[in-house]
Amino acid sequence: TKAKELVQTPGSFGDPIKAIQNLPGVNRPQGISSQVAIEGSAPGDTRYLLNGHEIPLIFHFGGFTSVIFPEVLDSVDFLAAGYGPEYSRAIGGQIGGTIRSPRRDRTYGLAFVDLFQSGALLEGNLGANGGFFLGVRQSYIGQVLKAAANASGKESDFNLTLAPSYADQIAVFEHNPTPRHFVRLTALRSSDTLQFLLDAPVGRPASGRGTFFNERTFYRLIPEFNYRFSDDLKWRSSSALGNDYL
Repeated sequence: TKAKELVQTPGSFGDPIKAIQNLPGVNRPQGISSQVAIEGSAPGDTRYLLNGHEIPLIFHFGGFTSVIFPEVLDSVDFLAAGYGPEYSRAIGGQIGGTIRSPRRDRTYGLAFVDLFQSGALLEGNLGANGGFFLGVRQSYIGQVLKAAANASGKESDFNLTLAPSYADQIAVFEHNPTPRHFVRLTALRSSDTLQFLLDAPVGRPASGRGTFFNERTFYRLIPEFNYRFSDDLKWRSSSALGNDYL
């Protein structure tokens, strides 16, 4: 499905991948989980893809937004059953995003600020036959919750509140050396952390509460090479290099 169509779906909040959560048979576990359950399967049985390559998660902690800058998406794939053997290692289903080609007629810029996050995106031409994306987003949910705690004057109520924080960066560079050749390099990094909103508990010793910290970070570097022999015959190859940290 084209990303532009999904953005118009109720509940997408401007994120085409987030719209999948409202489809029949799709659910996300409660709390801060970033996984997706499809048609009753376990959340761990869902596979997530970027340009056909597996990534460990598709949503940041809490499901506020996907790990891919929404404006760079061309289409979103949702496969619940009946998919081919190339989409293996998934009992529940597949959720994937495909990056679009940058616009090359001029340089475009985008920046936004909302209650939970801010970000910026730059795209344009790169030489005579190339284009690029550069995007970054950063959340500040913890800072908003801490400000609410200070305003309420009852910080002790927030002693056990966990605050998620996330960030992602994406860079895409593509080039057409000849009308038949197409080369693209996609780089994606995502980072999520979860820890107590207040560093020290209010009205009690710090040792009585203990500590909590969780981090999940991954990156992917995806080079692609396409060659068009004719209108009916094309060759496409790609690979992925990355690391997952928990």
